[in-house]
Amino acid sequence: MRKISIAMLLCALLVAMLCSCGDAAVSVQDSLEQIEEAEWTLSDGTQVSLWRWREFPTSDDLYCLPDRTVLLTLSPCVMPYLEGLEPTVRAAIERYYEEQGPLYDLGQELENALEEYRSCQEKGKAYSGRYLRQEILLCGENERIVCCMSLLRRPLHGRIGTETRRMTVFDRETGETVDPRTLFQVPEQELICRLIELSGLDNPPLADAMREAFHADMVLLSSAYLEAEFPLGSLPGQDTPYILVVDDEEAMKTLLQPWAILQQDGEEPE
Repeated sequence: MRKISIAMLLCALLVAMLCSCGDAAVSVQDSLEQIEEAEWTLSDGTQVSLWRWREFPTSDDLYCLPDRTVLLTLSPCVMPYLEGLEPTVRAAIERYYEEQGPLYDLGQELENALEEYRSCQEKGKAYSGRYLRQEILLCGENERIVCCMSLLRRPLHGRIGTETRRMTVFDRETGETVDPRTLFQVPEQELICRLIELSGLDNPPLADAMREAFHADMVLLSSAYLEAEFPLGSLPGQDTPYILVVDDEEAMKTLLQPWAILQQDGEEPE
């Protein structure tokens, strides 16, 4: 199996967020250094070590096989700039995400990557690595709350990947989290029924599964729409994620508490 240079690795990362069996494998060269005492032993005994760029130690983490083939690339998680908040509130939000940690299981992601690597070997194809990224985004605010979203992009198989989003609402004055159930004028079961109705979903078995699985922290807020996200694995018997979208402003007002309606883009909190 032939390997490509670090320059080609950089190009590959710019071209594709998620990559799998491709035209060439990725190999670690002298531009990287191994991080001591950062090693994993996978279920079949395979050793994986952590490498980073010498000149950019805070950039991507590269998890490599003993022959220095890059098995998995993990991009660092960066907090958004939370403008207009008191330092204590920003610190509280940052502390929340530090304590939350990653939304993925690194050990399992390495196992999945190794399985795909072995599959590529068996098929005579080169393995070009997997890419994993989690980021925190500011998705809306008003004079009372700040809404942030954890966005996880992870590979599934081949060049197919999936996104998982999780919103957390913070009190703008204290930085404490807000119970998502308090954002709405109706209880959870009525909320999901209304979201199914307003989104126009016409699939009774799927709607039943959504009503069974739903909880309020699946809802994502923005100034223009409400979404209810059902990530992969949340709906029994379904092998794809689903999203309900409601973009009717008047309908949104009947569901949200007045203080939970987010300001329009470009507006400043009062």
